[in-house]
Amino acid sequence: VVAGVCSGLGEYFAIDPVWFRIGFVVLAIAGGSGILIYLLMWLIVPPQPDGYIAPDSGRGSVTGVAVIGVVFVIVGTVALVNTAAPWLGQYVWPVVLLMGGLVLLLGGLKR
Repeated sequence: VVAGVCSGLGEYFAIDPVWFRIGFVVLAIAGGSGILIYLLMWLIVPPQPDGYIAPDSGRGSVTGVAVIGVVFVIVGTVALVNTAAPWLGQYVWPVVLLMGGLVLLLGGLKR
């Protein structure tokens, strides 16, 4: 809401911007990286051109239930790996974040 970063991400990825806002808040609480990422995106991402009318992006095509389901699957998988192989647990979150970022990047490039 401050700079329109989450709204822009929501429009670009056709996801409700509330999910991006929740993600930034969780990251901010978990260590402050959400604030840094938000500020960097505010500086790097170009503003929307004046007079631009967004096409119907099909928002709502990803439901909240689907997003929550994916989050549960990821957290459950990480918890299982941490339990089954504690020595491997330190590598799981970086790999999960890297793969998630690649999926979002490749999905954005296909558009």
